[in-house]
Amino acid sequence: MTYSQIPLTAFVLTNAGEPVTTQVEMLRERIRTVGISLLGGHSGVEGPYELGIDNIRAVNSEDVTKTLGKT
Repeated sequence: MTYSQIPLTAFVLTNAGEPVTTQVEMLRERIRTVGISLLGGHSGVEGPYELGIDNIRAVNSEDVTKTLGKT
């Protein structure tokens, strides 16, 4: 199984699918929910697509190290 780790710093604040000009720092200790949106935006790509998500977890840096086997 392949794991992909995406740090919270990789996420950006958006409004109606467009990045907000002034980004603010996310207060990680105050996150209560996580949502996922799949938007076409202005990519110019048309046609069918598929997104498969088996698992979503919020982990701290120690958990990431353990998951990737870097003990």
